[in-house]
Amino acid sequence: MSIKRVLIANRGEIAVRVARACRTLGVESVLACSEADRTSLAAGMVDRVVCIGPAPAAQSYPDAEAVVTAAMSLSGHAIECRINAEEASAGFMPCPGAIVDWREPQAPGVRIDSHCYPGYVVPPYYDSMLGKLIVRGRDRHDAIENTLSALGRFVIDGIHMTLPLSRAIVADADFRRSAITTGWLEQVFLPRYLDHSEAKT
Repeated sequence: MSIKRVLIANRGEIAVRVARACRTLGVESVLACSEADRTSLAAGMVDRVVCIGPAPAAQSYPDAEAVVTAAMSLSGHAIECRINAEEASAGFMPCPGAIVDWREPQAPGVRIDSHCYPGYVVPPYYDSMLGKLIVRGRDRHDAIENTLSALGRFVIDGIHMTLPLSRAIVADADFRRSAITTGWLEQVFLPRYLDHSEAKT
C-alpha cells in the first residue's frame, strides 16, 4: 500500500523534517497547525495548511479532537508548480533580469505564493524561484485540468522561466496517467521536451 497523503500534527523542527521527507518522496503533505504557526517554515513547505485552533499554540495542539477533525476534513487533490527564472534548454541555468509583465490567474482553488510583480528585477544572487502555483480539484483528474487552465492564464514576460515547462509536464500523457518515476523527468520527459522545443525554433 502506498502513502498518498501525510497529516503533520506537530510543529518546529519535527514538522519541517516530515514536510521535507514528504517532498522528497512525492507525498502530499498537510500541516494541522495553530494560528500561531500559520507563517512558520513548515507551513511554507507543505501542500496544504489546516488550522486547528487559535494562538497560543498551547491551546490548540493538545486538542486531539481538533486534529482528528482536521484529518477527516481532507479531500480532493492538489498540484503545485514551482516557477523558476531558469532556462530548461541550457541545463536550467538561472536567468536573472527584469519582469516586463506578470499576470496571475484568478479562480477558486488557485493559489499563488510569490513576491514578483511587473517591473521586478530578478537578482543573480539568490534562489531563482519566482513563485509557487498551487491548484486544487475534486480528484487528480480535476486538479490536472484546473492546473492546465491556470497555467494557460498565467502570464510572465521579460525573462526566461519554467512556465512553459510546467505546462508541458502537466499536459504530458505519462504525467496524466501517473506513469512516472523519480527518474522520469531527466530520463524520459526532458529529452522529448527539448527535442520538441528545438524543432519549433
